[in-house]
Amino acid sequence: MVRLRRGNRQVGSATVELALLMPIIMTSVLFVIGVARIMLAAHAVQWAAVDAARAASIAREAGGAAEGGDRAAEAALSTQNLHCVETAVEVDVSQFAVPVGQRAQVVVTVTCLVDLGDVSGLTGLPGRFEVTKTARSPIDSYRERE
Repeated sequence: MVRLRRGNRQVGSATVELALLMPIIMTSVLFVIGVARIMLAAHAVQWAAVDAARAASIAREAGGAAEGGDRAAEAALSTQNLHCVETAVEVDVSQFAVPVGQRAQVVVTVTCLVDLGDVSGLTGLPGRFEVTKTARSPIDSYRERE
């Protein structure tokens, strides 16, 4: 009597396992992309705040400092290719009133609302994420006023 061997009964089980694991794998990949986007946005906003603070600190008077800080922040965000849904730049130039010869600083806060909507299917992440960073830069103590 010839006995026929049956093949491995697990043929096709790898396909079923992959089909069951694919949603988990895709969710994990999308989550990593979302976190990376948030981290890159935080870096770009910090860079913009530092640039804005530096630009504001080298101005000779408060009016020019606020304007220069705004322009520098916008330029830095566009250079970093960060497209904010909303952008807010606050330049604190109140210490320009400190007499020449005393220590003073400019404080700049940049807020950017980053859209995560194009990374669809993210679980646990909002559609938009707000990134706020602050930077300080010393004002030249011996600056000459115009």
